Amino acid sequence: MGIAEFKTLSRYEQVNFLQHRGVFLTVQKTRHYILKLYSLDRFFVELLYDTSLGTVDINVLKGTSKLDYYLEEIKV
Repeated sequence: MGIAEFKTLSRYEQVNFLQHRGVFLTVQKTRHYILKLYSLDRFFVELLYDTSLGTVDINVLKGTSKLDYYLEEIKV
């Protein structure tokens, strides 16, 4: 699945797809957020759980610049 096709899915379908077909890489926790990083075919997806509001945001990471935040936690 490519980025364009992934983005056409509903939020529920995106989360479901990530949990069943994505490769979980790492999790980061802050005071108000839980950030989970997944790998799909040729791109990365970040799930942001806002623990204070109970919401979920989904960010498709097209490049690797934002991955620096996670690099220390990923076991290669």
